[in-house]
Amino acid sequence: MEVRKLELESAMDERKQKRKLSNRESAKRSRIRKQQHLEELLDAAARLRKENGRAVEQVEALSEHHRRMEAENAALRAEASRLTETLRSLDRLAEEATGVDVEAAAKIPGPLLGPWRPPHPAMAAMASTDVPLRVYPSGG
Repeated sequence: MEVRKLELESAMDERKQKRKLSNRESAKRSRIRKQQHLEELLDAAARLRKENGRAVEQVEALSEHHRRMEAENAALRAEASRLTETLRSLDRLAEEATGVDVEAAAKIPGPLLGPWRPPHPAMAAMASTDVPLRVYPSGG
């Protein structure tokens, strides 16, 4: 009976040792997987930081471009307003000098006035301010 008990204990010890060894190997595999997962997360974090940096740079560049376009748009609107006022002044001067209502004359159909009419009413505001305006005193 004693031999049987010793054999049984020996078999149990052997199974216990195998289980311990299996648990150690399993724990080691688990630590390796955990380390690999951590490295993957660190790589992903570094990649996302770079991507975020590029996105921030792009947003800053687009914001600067938008600011420049807004400034240019404001300048163009101011110039259009100034040119419209200049055109109105020229129309008034032409009307005073000739006694002809320029707006009414622009509506007169006819082949003689065609070449001086702009193809589109909005183009009338595109008069050049590079040419100096000469106003001659009326002889009266």
